[in-house]
Amino acid sequence: MTTSARRSGLVTALCWIAGVLLILGVVATYLGRSVLDADTFADRATASLENEAVREEISTTITDKLVIGADPDLVAARPLINAAVGELIGGSAFRKLLRAALSDVYRAFIDHDEDTLTLTLSDIGEVVRGALQALAPQVAKDIPADADVDLRHVKLPGPIADALRLAHDVQALGFVALALALLAGVAALWLARDRRLAASRIGLAVAVSGALMLVVLSVTHTLTVGRIEDTALRDAASGVWSAFLGDLRSACLVLAGCGALVVAAATALLRPSEHHPLARALDALITTPRRRSLRVLRALALAGLGLYAVLSPLQAAELAAFLTGLGLIYAAATELLALTAPPTPQQREAYARRGMRKLVIAGSVVAVIALAAVIFVRSGGLEETPASVSDPGCNGSEDYCDRDLTELTLPATHNSMSGVTYPGWLFGQQDDTIPAQLKDGIRGFLIDAHYGRMTESGRVLTDISDAGLSKFEETLGPEAFAAAKRIRDRIINSKVTGNREVYLCHGLCEPGALRFDAVAKQYRDFLAANPNEVLVIIIEDYVAPEDIADAMERSGLDEYAYAEDPTEGLPTLREMIDSGKRLLLMAEHDAGDGRIPYYHAAYEGIVEETPYHFESPAELIGKGNVRRSCRPNRGIEGSPLFLMNNWVDTSPAPRPSNAARVNAAEALERRVETCFHRRGRLPNLIAVDFYREGDLFKVVEWLNQRPREDAEAQATD
Repeated sequence: MTTSARRSGLVTALCWIAGVLLILGVVATYLGRSVLDADTFADRATASLENEAVREEISTTITDKLVIGADPDLVAARPLINAAVGELIGGSAFRKLLRAALSDVYRAFIDHDEDTLTLTLSDIGEVVRGALQALAPQVAKDIPADADVDLRHVKLPGPIADALRLAHDVQALGFVALALALLAGVAALWLARDRRLAASRIGLAVAVSGALMLVVLSVTHTLTVGRIEDTALRDAASGVWSAFLGDLRSACLVLAGCGALVVAAATALLRPSEHHPLARALDALITTPRRRSLRVLRALALAGLGLYAVLSPLQAAELAAFLTGLGLIYAAATELLALTAPPTPQQREAYARRGMRKLVIAGSVVAVIALAAVIFVRSGGLEETPASVSDPGCNGSEDYCDRDLTELTLPATHNSMSGVTYPGWLFGQQDDTIPAQLKDGIRGFLIDAHYGRMTESGRVLTDISDAGLSKFEETLGPEAFAAAKRIRDRIINSKVTGNREVYLCHGLCEPGALRFDAVAKQYRDFLAANPNEVLVIIIEDYVAPEDIADAMERSGLDEYAYAEDPTEGLPTLREMIDSGKRLLLMAEHDAGDGRIPYYHAAYEGIVEETPYHFESPAELIGKGNVRRSCRPNRGIEGSPLFLMNNWVDTSPAPRPSNAARVNAAEALERRVETCFHRRGRLPNLIAVDFYREGDLFKVVEWLNQRPREDAEAQATD
């Protein structure tokens, strides 16, 4: 090797060393400053409170662990309490507690060789008591002043924990790396025969190193934050991530962009016959190598990029957009700087060819990114994937496949749409959302449909054009109606922003509402993902049947609806599954008189039921009352399906403690036996409030395992 070649190789090596060390020095310095001491660490973490998701997660955790823990029956007013606690977040008293907790975490993490962090707010009870004094004085009284709350237990991956400790222990190395980067860059420029070319290589090294660091940050984000399944917690973790590493990401972006501009500036006036480094890199990417080994490596690299795009589509799209932006900036800077020298005729021809090639390549890249974005959005984007319950057989058992719905008992929820975990839903009657109920095993749903219009306030305004308010008072009861009407009065002047639509609400929609279209799609997605499941839905309908049908068709749920007449006999679950018609949809009031084949009138020969209005557990399951709770209510005697309503009405605030009593195995089994003797049949649907309280699933399994003998022959009267 000649002296000139060795010198050129040394210059190239120094250029890349300078670029890589520059990026590593910036990263090390940034991380070192972030974990330099407890105060700096606490400041950065406390800054995450500016993120709404972080505040919401902390508020929800405090509400659930401290307030709802003090009185579980307050779950119906959870949004109000959560809002009150949320007012604390960001206040001086709360920030003081949070900083103290973060300092404890810092010392425990840095000083001890443990990767598990526990963030505990000590004496948070005193602060929360003050916030709740006006809203719920009795609850405030029950909260101890010195109460603590563990906000989160976090197990950091070993490499992440080691990297953070290393950043703390070797903070000075960041400055050393920056100094060495400067020395390497100066040496490269000093030794280079063509300093413009050396500057181009240094810029290229900075641009590539910055882009690679962005990839590292993106992959680390995916491995830590992106793998969190809970959406709210994942959003909060992203807020904390941004508070700590958002500036570092921006710094890497700026450095990479500056590197690209340096490349453009240094190479703009090079001879046209010399390809620019980025152009050569692009050529290598789009040109199939001749050597077999290089083709294998290129194929593996492309497969890796493809896998990354599939597993982390948002990060991959972001990275692709960033790289495309760098390329466009490079091309623009090159063209602008090239104007400083008059081109020769040969240069004009060369520039024309190169410009056309760049235009074609850039256009292709933009088209691919746009196509990927369209596919991503059309495929559902960030929508939660419906849970696959992986049940064997039919509705969880091979034994059920040869039975029809009249020979089975399904667990059901009353006012299924009123989950306390839906944001802002007041007076909720179920523990969780409809998708969560499906995942947990609920297969019968009692839902209410009303007309409403979205307003600027974010609340749905009940459309009462077809009926007076008296209808809603009958549905809700006087106290709940008065509370809902107060909420309605507060938003009645809020500008309507949406059209009249069908919403799932309990009476008035102001305390809480879900678009029926969206819920129908959730049912449809669940049935599509779980081909062995059969569902029953009964709608307490205050809307035209045609509007229900339109929503069913828009969501695709109508494809699964059973259209034969249930009064003439129901097929077995296996037959329903094989036909694809796995949803029995019924209306309480108006099913359309046969105009919609799959929409059936529940109480006109399909379902008979028990009463449903009980104001205390004693009225429902008390020894002197349980027999009366089984008397006939709606429906024709001898209908194929029997609905046992099993909840306590304490409007406006349903109580989980009541559900725990009436859903307990002993109480449910005693009522089942009593209704069996009085009505001569076992229930096909058991509808409850707060389905996770008590033993609903246990009792349903007990019923489905016992022989279904002739109920009339078994009944004593």
